[in-house]
Amino acid sequence: MKNKIKIIILFGDPGAGKGTQAEILAKKTHFNRISTGDLVRNEMRNKSALAKDLIPFYNAGKPAPNKIINNLVENKIKELKQNSGIKGIIFDTFPFDNEQADFLASISEKYGLNKPIIIWIDVPDKEILKRLGSRLICTKCNKIFRASEVSLDKCPNCQGSLEKRADDEEKLIKNRIKVYKKVESEHRKYYKDYNYWFDVNGDQKIEKVSQDIWSVIKSNFYGE
Repeated sequence: MKNKIKIIILFGDPGAGKGTQAEILAKKTHFNRISTGDLVRNEMRNKSALAKDLIPFYNAGKPAPNKIINNLVENKIKELKQNSGIKGIIFDTFPFDNEQADFLASISEKYGLNKPIIIWIDVPDKEILKRLGSRLICTKCNKIFRASEVSLDKCPNCQGSLEKRADDEEKLIKNRIKVYKKVESEHRKYYKDYNYWFDVNGDQKIEKVSQDIWSVIKSNFYGE
């Protein structure tokens, strides 16, 4: 148990700050971050064999088929284990539904994964619409910015181009919120007897959300 790979799952509505918090947490813990959104965008950017199958779902603001996502995640875990030792993994929006949750459980023994700590970052719908309507993403490093944070159309970190995501149009945002509400409901039923689900208020300053998440991780992985 002690030597198993620690797992953290960050859930929340689109725009809840999962990516930002996963990045902060990865730096603090030295865990590897796996974002299914980044995996999908990388496939499309690299024009891989999977890209043509993924683009229609991405542009419609709908989740990609589980078979594709599960394969991408497992391949990423294999890659990480082959290239370096893994202290832990932070999953950003994976598993997305019960089928993916079953898949993660099914490969846990194979890859030596511990039972996950699950954190739901809760943000009101009104705030989500505000956040997503004004965010930009770097096409090179995938870092996300609010429009007010950058003065040019270049990423301050890597000089990649900053663009509005195709699924950040208001109509698609509302569709995604509906999808995520269903996801939340299903996950709460799936994990109803699980003692490691924690809700964190995401409608706060980034630093405060990060502190609240770290308090959960510290008390469960490292003791107070």
